[in-house]
Amino acid sequence: RQENERIMTFINDRVKPDVKRARILTDASSAAEREGVVAILKADMEAFDEVFIHYKRKEELLFPHLERHGITGPSKVMWGKDDEVRNAVHGAEALLETAYGEYDSQLLSGVADYLDEAVEGAESMVSKEENVLIPLSLEHLSATQWTQIASEENEFGHAFGVNPPAWHADPLELANDKLKEMEAAAGDKNAEETSDTGVSSDGKIHLSTGEFTLAQLE
Repeated sequence: RQENERIMTFINDRVKPDVKRARILTDASSAAEREGVVAILKADMEAFDEVFIHYKRKEELLFPHLERHGITGPSKVMWGKDDEVRNAVHGAEALLETAYGEYDSQLLSGVADYLDEAVEGAESMVSKEENVLIPLSLEHLSATQWTQIASEENEFGHAFGVNPPAWHADPLELANDKLKEMEAAAGDKNAEETSDTGVSSDGKIHLSTGEFTLAQLE
């Protein structure tokens, strides 16, 4: 969640104001003005790599554990939305590459459109993570799964300088997980394991705070 706060700071304090700068430029603006704004926009695009670190860690570590509980819908939707943000940033980068140093107002407006799309997608993803993904994960993932995630997350790194403290699960929770695993292997809890997915037969995702459909998540 600390990364999401910094993602929003990045969007609100950097990207949005810089996009506005690009939109107010005209062909009457000096070449130096246009080149200065382009340099700022390029720096913003590079900084989006920090956002993508956050997305990659979520996709590679969190989604697989949810899928082991049969919860696949939110992961598929969010992965697709992550890709939309990536594609928007890459579209802005590609458009700038076609300019060959000639940054007219029409081209800069197109770059601004791509970045607006990236901003909208990133903002929406923060909301999805805070209101759906994190609560869903806290309700369904075990202490053992969180321990595995914590042990592997440094392989992907953290975004925007976030350096979370080391996390350790409660030993009693880990022991309880092991007991449940042994019972499940013996067949005592098969019915409970298959029903505890958070997904009803009508395709809805259930949280303690309410329910939603995949269409609403999109």
